[in-house]
Amino acid sequence: MSYEKLEQYLNKFRGTIQQIPPKISSVHVNGERAYKKFFKNENFELAPKEVKIDELTLMKWDQINGILEIKIKCSAGTYIRSIARDLGKVVNSEGCLLKLKRISACGFFEQNSIKISDIEKNKSQTANLIIPTISALSHISTFVLNKEKEINFWQTGRAIKVDINYLDKSKTFDCKKPIKVVDKRKTLLGIGFLNREQTNINPKLVLNAK
Repeated sequence: MSYEKLEQYLNKFRGTIQQIPPKISSVHVNGERAYKKFFKNENFELAPKEVKIDELTLMKWDQINGILEIKIKCSAGTYIRSIARDLGKVVNSEGCLLKLKRISACGFFEQNSIKISDIEKNKSQTANLIIPTISALSHISTFVLNKEKEINFWQTGRAIKVDINYLDKSKTFDCKKPIKVVDKRKTLLGIGFLNREQTNINPKLVLNAK
């Protein structure tokens, strides 16, 4: 199979897709984990769910051994094993995951990771290895509180009124995920969730609460 043909098949897995989780997974089925049912040889089906593949790049293609390497940027909850399985079906063959390496997740990146052995060698420098909490939240949207009254509301655990239409029009604001709340100095005040019905950001975690 040529690179060009393989790219055509991979196009089926780019963008927003419906994906069935593997049966050996932690998905709940009637109150029980799917993998437990699988190991008991029970018959069951898992419902497909929507996931988003933002990027899917073909890195290597070993045509002789039928092994390909791909780089994926995807939404939380995506099963890479399922992509390998389904790609095999698409090309009228079988597919499985040979190796998986996660290079970033939820604001953490492989290039910034530190080995435990390095920490043990430099115990006196441990404080320098700790990153600010806000640095680990770069993957979620930011809402800035500019007024002292709003900050006081937030620090006392009260919801903040927002303009839903403005947030919906923003290309950088993801209303479906948690939201980090900061002040105008970019100091982290906490994390909240959008309540569309009440047009509020409701506090989930409040730092320096009053």
